[in-house]
Amino acid sequence: MPKVETEYNYYTSSQKIHQNRCYLYGALVTPMEDERSHIDIYDGTNTTENKAMRIRAATEETKFIYFDKPILMQRGIYVDMNDKTDSYVIFWEPIED
Repeated sequence: MPKVETEYNYYTSSQKIHQNRCYLYGALVTPMEDERSHIDIYDGTNTTENKAMRIRAATEETKFIYFDKPILMQRGIYVDMNDKTDSYVIFWEPIED
């Protein structure tokens, strides 16, 4: 489960989550009814940055992924959701420099 200090928000569109170095702890992806969906997570502030991963959710199944060790995102987090995704949650923590 996410640690207490972890930032998270509920999103319904593609967007920049954070623009500086941070840790990615996990994600929750909810598809639209009777649809398969996915989100692409980028290490940066837009889709021209390096794609870190794709998380897929099967039909009528919310997909929850939480990493044993956080993933260092050097340039921030941007999430691109496909049109069959209802919503998603990103669990992350900013890095204080």
